[in-house]
Parts: sequence; C-alpha cells; structure tokens
Amino acid sequence: MTVLILLLLSHLGAREASYAGARIAGSPTLGKEISAIAWRESRHTRVGIHKGDSWASGTAYKRALAKGYISPLCPVWGPPKEYGVRGAHGLMSAYHLRYLPIPCLPPQVFDIPVVSAYAAAKKAQDICKRYGACTKQERHLIWRSVKAWRNR
Repeated sequence: MTVLILLLLSHLGAREASYAGARIAGSPTLGKEISAIAWRESRHTRVGIHKGDSWASGTAYKRALAKGYISPLCPVWGPPKEYGVRGAHGLMSAYHLRYLPIPCLPPQVFDIPVVSAYAAAKKAQDICKRYGACTKQERHLIWRSVKAWRNR
C-alpha cells in the first residue's frame, strides 16, 4: 500500500511531498521539519544529483555495502557517483536506500520528492529511536554529524 501511495504522489513538489512523505512514514508532525530540510537543500525544487557533494559518492557507496545498507545482491545502478547526495532533501542515497520499504531500488528514486521525504522522515524516526535525539534541535545536530552529537 505504501508503495502505491508513493507512486501516486510522485507528482508532488518538494514542499507538499515533505508533508506527504512524513505522513506516509507515520510521523505527520515531522512535515514542517522535513519541508525545512528541502528548502535548505533545494529551495523546494526537484533536483537530481548534487554535483558539489559528488566527491564523497564512491566512498559512501563502499561504506554502505560494507555496513549492509545496500545488499551485494542488488544490481549496481550505475557508477558510484549515482549513489551520492540526491534529491530535494539532499540525502546521500547510498546511506538512505535502507529507509525505503523495497530493497534494491536505484539511487535515482530519491529524485522523486515524496520518496526522499519519506526516507528523511524514516531517518528522523531512526535517529530518535537509536540515539534518543527526538527534538528538532537534537536531530539537526545528529543529522549533520553523529560525532558532533556524541561530543556535545
């Protein structure tokens, strides 16, 4: 059902998709926060790969494979640069594919705003559960750097 809804909502712009993605992820109260991330990352526009962040893509892909975020059984959907920072919410796709309900999706799926919003909301939920960082301010710090969170 979630996948069908995501497909039907794929035409939404980044602002509306932020609210829809948070609701689909089960956390409608995160909509405003997820929308703010999209504003910061893309000014609420649809974007593909973030070229300025592509330098880290190869390393991120290798680390995601090593950590099990991407299964070695999944097809490789292009060169490692495709697994870099993508979409309206600026997610490193290699690390965020694990938040999607279907395994082995291509990294380009994050170019669809409602998909990146859903993954961002799932990440926020995971941060709260794993680190106890459940406020917007706490999530903002840990979102940027787990090391900074631990050293606070």
